[in-house]
Amino acid sequence: MVVETGGDIMAEKIHKHQLNPVRLGKAMGILWATAMLIYGLADMLLLRSTILSDIMSQWYMGYSPTPVGLVLGVAWGFIDGFIGGYILGWVYNKV
Repeated sequence: MVVETGGDIMAEKIHKHQLNPVRLGKAMGILWATAMLIYGLADMLLLRSTILSDIMSQWYMGYSPTPVGLVLGVAWGFIDGFIGGYILGWVYNKV
């Protein structure tokens, strides 16, 4: 955008397409927590401890195919998604 003021032309850098990192972080956190909830329920009710379950328990401390492990997995999933979304929004705004 170019702004004219009394013969002087000033170039002003305006970002119309900036992301709010906190809002993006919350959205990604909710999305990832929901995915963890769906997977955790499937793991607890249907799959009964697969290789993926072992990998998830290594990545997310406390996760296991139990009700308490499911709650911990969902909480860690939200935190992981929030941090990833926040970083993504922050980097997008810097570029």
